[in-house]
Amino acid sequence: MRNVHRQVFVIGEALPHLWLDGRAVTPIVEWDRDALHHRLRSGQGPILDRSVLRDAVHGPPGAAPPSVLSLVGFVAADPPARGGRTLARLSGYCRTVLAMPATATLDPIEAAEFDVQGITVVSVAATGVVTVLVPGEPGPAHGSVERTSWLRFREEQMFAAAMQAGMVTAY
Repeated sequence: MRNVHRQVFVIGEALPHLWLDGRAVTPIVEWDRDALHHRLRSGQGPILDRSVLRDAVHGPPGAAPPSVLSLVGFVAADPPARGGRTLARLSGYCRTVLAMPATATLDPIEAAEFDVQGITVVSVAATGVVTVLVPGEPGPAHGSVERTSWLRFREEQMFAAAMQAGMVTAY
């Protein structure tokens, strides 16, 4: 996954694998260090209650604490059928990438389905060489605009995952 992260995304930091929508994915995020320091100094951890977050996001300006990260992408290492379903649901948030071993095959119909959904498909050789099979969208899939509160909820989930993994330490 490290080679996929470096060669496909270029920016961002990979968080540990986590389960979203029933599949293991690797989130790639970009940190807003100023917002992170502000949230940690003020004791504002992740907001994981959707109704509280929705009310803050749609409330008066400044009601919601700043987001500490933005989603850059999700990577799944799965067979095309399983990974495609999960990544299609996540493609409205950011770039999504299906990483397959170089020995796996992708038939033309599957490739076309991934292309229509905006999902990038890569093969990864045992040597670590990454080959792009389907370029996908560089950001969220076209026509799949997620509501602000849902995108923000995913960002808060990633913040919580990073804290649980010890990637973020409180002051």
